[in-house]
Amino acid sequence: MNQAKLRQFQNFNFENNVVWKDFIKELDPKIPKERFEKLKKIWYRDNIDPEFDPEFISNTNSQYTHQNHTHTEKEITSDLYQQTLVFKILFGIENFLKLAFIVTSFIPIGPNTQFAMLACILGLYRQCKFPTWTTDYGKLVLKNEFTQNLLFLFGYFFVYSFKTVFNVPLILHFVLGLASYVLKVQGPIYQKFKSQVDQIISLQEQIYKLKYRIEIALVPASFVFLLLGRSSLFTFIYFANFIRMKYLLIDKFQVECKYVNQKYLEPYKSNPILDFIISKVQQIHSYLVNFI
Repeated sequence: MNQAKLRQFQNFNFENNVVWKDFIKELDPKIPKERFEKLKKIWYRDNIDPEFDPEFISNTNSQYTHQNHTHTEKEITSDLYQQTLVFKILFGIENFLKLAFIVTSFIPIGPNTQFAMLACILGLYRQCKFPTWTTDYGKLVLKNEFTQNLLFLFGYFFVYSFKTVFNVPLILHFVLGLASYVLKVQGPIYQKFKSQVDQIISLQEQIYKLKYRIEIALVPASFVFLLLGRSSLFTFIYFANFIRMKYLLIDKFQVECKYVNQKYLEPYKSNPILDFIISKVQQIHSYLVNFI
């Protein structure tokens, strides 16, 4: 390899590469700088330029420097290989569980909540790693979407009908995760579904918005199910509190709550009857949330 290849690597726009940005999300935030740079070069070789040599050094005149660097690189490569192998196994299991949950949501062959819970636990570990018992780590975990999914799943203890409806937010998140996984792994599956995967990734922000709006809509929906005798009061109470907590934690969720209120509630308040009904429902909601 020559200096030109090295300059191409140094000038490569990593910040705008979707695959690279998804890849670094899975890394340990405390990874040493030297190890990170080595991993960056390995990724560049595997995804951008197969002819790029991660062990190439610009100062080739210093034999000692080259030998010392090579020794260090071999140690880093060995550690990275072990980390990458474990990561690939756990990442594969996580996405298999996501797929199992999606399939069993539409083909009910038995309880499938355990698939979603295990997938979320693995996803949470993948993104947050081992706990450090610090305030910053606690905030990171609480604001993580997989944590919010787990809290959402706890409400399933009170859901005994229309469970597929409650599965929709999780299905949306898992579909996005599966697309990200296929994109990262590449291979024949990606080549076969390239257009679909790329489209899903490009719609990531819209998918999150839809997920949030459906989660919000499940609160009045659970109230309607209660009136129809197809749900319990605890279902409504739990998801009302879930929405309140998520509103306090997730900034983008606050935006969607305000959007839903402005789009679907405010226009109907001009009608005296509907305004009365909406206000009473909101009063009941506030009472139950504050009571719990």
